[in-house]
Amino acid sequence: MVFKIILLCAVIGFSFQAQTLRELKFVGGSVGTTSVYSLPSWKAENAFLQGSDQVWHSGRNAQGTGNLDYAFPHLIWYKFRQAFIPARLSFKSRPTSNSGCGSHGCAATKYQFIGTNDPKCDQYSKWTVVCEDLSGDGISNINSSPKYCTVDESMRESFSCLGISVLDSAYTGASEVSINGIRMWARD
Repeated sequence: MVFKIILLCAVIGFSFQAQTLRELKFVGGSVGTTSVYSLPSWKAENAFLQGSDQVWHSGRNAQGTGNLDYAFPHLIWYKFRQAFIPARLSFKSRPTSNSGCGSHGCAATKYQFIGTNDPKCDQYSKWTVVCEDLSGDGISNINSSPKYCTVDESMRESFSCLGISVLDSAYTGASEVSINGIRMWARD
């Protein structure tokens, strides 16, 4: 029986290759964004905190001023000291303990995991989409369920700056999104 399963896998070309992933630390780099609701309460750095109720909340320009009419996409990024091959992204929405968004947490519903090697990492950089979720789905449990995006193994390009381009959110009042707990992994 085992031989038949192995033979069947060989015939249909099924194979599993182990992947080696390494979680990255957000230390010694710099954070940027195209939009923030207001400073310093909702700053972009909050999105990279683990185990915190603080979030990055977008909606106005990069200085947190102006009207709530700054249209999507809203970008947030981290410029690392060195480049690496991205493998996975995860992030959460605003927890219910941080009021203001209701049960949907202002969650990202459509987004792209993006990377660039431009010397200046900003909204005008030449961004490469490494994976995306265009499903329009929210987060099932905003207090504990992260969103994930896994990069295809064929992606072999290294990037020194990685981020998220939010294309839409569960919040219907304006172009606003809340993100916290961003985690990234590299492929070795």
